[in-house]
Amino acid sequence: MDPRWHPLIARLVADGMDKERMAQLFSDPPLPWSPVFMAAKVQELYGSRLGAGAQVKAMPGQDAPLPHDYMPPTSSGVAGAKALLTEHAPLLAEVHKRYGTPPALIAAVLLLESNMGHELGARLAFHALASMAATATPEQALQGLESYKDPQPALRKEMAKSIRDRSAWAYKELCALIRYCETSGIDILRVPGSVYGAIGLCQFMPGNISAYGVDSDNKGIVDLFALPDAAHSIGNFLKAHGFSEKLPIKKQLEVLLRYNNSGSYAALVLGMSYQLAGRRAPAELRIFAVGGPRKAWWPKTRPAYRLPPLGSYRIQ
Repeated sequence: MDPRWHPLIARLVADGMDKERMAQLFSDPPLPWSPVFMAAKVQELYGSRLGAGAQVKAMPGQDAPLPHDYMPPTSSGVAGAKALLTEHAPLLAEVHKRYGTPPALIAAVLLLESNMGHELGARLAFHALASMAATATPEQALQGLESYKDPQPALRKEMAKSIRDRSAWAYKELCALIRYCETSGIDILRVPGSVYGAIGLCQFMPGNISAYGVDSDNKGIVDLFALPDAAHSIGNFLKAHGFSEKLPIKKQLEVLLRYNNSGSYAALVLGMSYQLAGRRAPAELRIFAVGGPRKAWWPKTRPAYRLPPLGSYRIQ
């Protein structure tokens, strides 16, 4: 076992986790601690102040560094979202009636979060959250960056606080993921996730599952890798945070920022929902539609595409 896990395991055990189970999770198979997850957040927050060449190192066995921003969806992804609206119209109508979230908005969230189930994350959510929870200093996080300028004392101090806060956040999310998997009978070492540990078609953080996850078919488990539960959970989250179709665009964006604290994400989701519904985007979102800098986002063709069998990924 990587010895850098020992303090984290001790903390988990002190908070009530089974000692033998925790040791098994980190050692069978051996799980290496990695600084790149926290480095991705550091680069996101301080990239321009660390130099133009600063970038996250590639994960072992992977060619590309970790991404940290949202890109416009592909034409095939848009076609998949349109197929979702057609093929699952009854489900989306049910979600709309229950939570007040229009079908096109649910489809847009699924498109931006997981590309209609095609991109669930190439890494274990457990590994991402555990690595971030075990990374508590700038010295550790900077091991995951390359070509950066050494931060000056003031920046290092600011960075240290951000890393401590993010590490504490990741620890809470890690505990939530462990409890969710243990109580649901899910193999935690098979659950893929984003660079920050979000899971499922809707990319929920584990801590949101107990509060907003919906077991829509009463099977006794919130399965965010199945479309019904994912769609209902998105609707429940947005309703709980005040979403309404009657809200001004600015207020709708504020609600979407609660789902994911990224301005580009919120605008892309809302703008895409207008496109999927066949409506003209409001002026506030025009930059993300036809004629704006992201013109490539608007598909010029409609390629042959079949919606993937959402829910075919089995986590039990």
